[in-house]
Amino acid sequence: MVEADKKAPVNYAHESWQKAAAGISKMRVSEDGQKLLASVDWTPAGA
Repeated sequence: MVEADKKAPVNYAHESWQKAAAGISKMRVSEDGQKLLASVDWTPAGA
């Protein structure tokens, strides 16, 4: 991830140097506290 990029990468593998399939731009817990909800921006290859 580039320092200026505010998205958490979703990689194809668990290796940090691998190409990202998506980026998580927002994340929150549901009102009942049972789910983690995220906004995911898929790359063309990841889609």
